[in-house]
Amino acid sequence: MIGADTIKLHELSSNQQRKDHFKFAFDPTVQQEIAYYKIGETVTIDFGETVYDNITILDHLLNSEGEQLYTDKEIKNVAFTKIDNTYQFKLEKHFASALNSNYEPSQTVYRGFRINAYKDDKEYPFGFVIKTDSY
Repeated sequence: MIGADTIKLHELSSNQQRKDHFKFAFDPTVQQEIAYYKIGETVTIDFGETVYDNITILDHLLNSEGEQLYTDKEIKNVAFTKIDNTYQFKLEKHFASALNSNYEPSQTVYRGFRINAYKDDKEYPFGFVIKTDSY
């Protein structure tokens, strides 16, 4: 959930190439538009009945085709709070969006969030894509 909206987590393949992780959201056969969210919104990740030992959340900047814009150094590790079986974080500006040489204050950027959930030494990757304000 982001604010009052519910966004479905997309199951990612663990052997999928990093550059292709978020292509699902840009598939022209899918009629769902990528939603825009304001900086400061609270994101809540709820896995329902499934309990994971640990998770990591990674924030990627994407181009308009769903590919990672910059190198792995510009992937942001997101700090979160765990409450029971839900995880929450505030949507913040991504530092790497300032690297764009065509910066415009009102510009929006695509962001892909990869959630690596771990249970019994096995990784379960999930992802979702949104639009936010640039830096």
